[in-house]
Amino acid sequence: MSSVSFFFSSNRLETRTGFCDIELSKMAGAIPVLFSDIRLLAASGFKYAGDTNSDSKAYTDVGNRKIYIGRTKSIAEACLSLAYEMTNAKNAFKFKEIHTKYLLDKAPSMEKAVIYANEILRTEAEAVFSRSSVAISVGLESQVKNKKYLEIVRSNDDPSSCIAQIFSEMQKNGTVHNGKKKALDHYIAQYFEYNV
Repeated sequence: MSSVSFFFSSNRLETRTGFCDIELSKMAGAIPVLFSDIRLLAASGFKYAGDTNSDSKAYTDVGNRKIYIGRTKSIAEACLSLAYEMTNAKNAFKFKEIHTKYLLDKAPSMEKAVIYANEILRTEAEAVFSRSSVAISVGLESQVKNKKYLEIVRSNDDPSSCIAQIFSEMQKNGTVHNGKKKALDHYIAQYFEYNV
């Protein structure tokens, strides 16, 4: 499957809205790591599926193998969101393991909710690392909201150490839904939504 089929499927054309998909495809295709990830994910059945239709800037539906990016973004923002969400897509098996382990819990508790939230954030930290690394490599640092993530990536050559530091920053200051909710609180609430 080619990178073209990742962006342009018959399903996608029916719902085309927002920024220009062709420009996003060109920009992402010009960044070697993103081009490689697009080909890998397209081969495994993932597709870019358009707008999130929500407050979320972007998200990955791992079950349906679709990546959504909010239509209000600029091409540069969309490209960095794509880097983030493609990392989440590559980590689909990790998310499935976490969901299987903690969601539909027979005996829900706050302790398990916090563990669940931290495991999700630890996996999401890989996506933040990817987005920050791409932003630095192509001069899009101004598009990254939390500049601390950029500082962490710039100050350390070891990806594992960067991801651990990013995870810590996400626990303290990470947000979801365009900065409207604390990430840790969001995932704790998500645990209880599935376990009530």
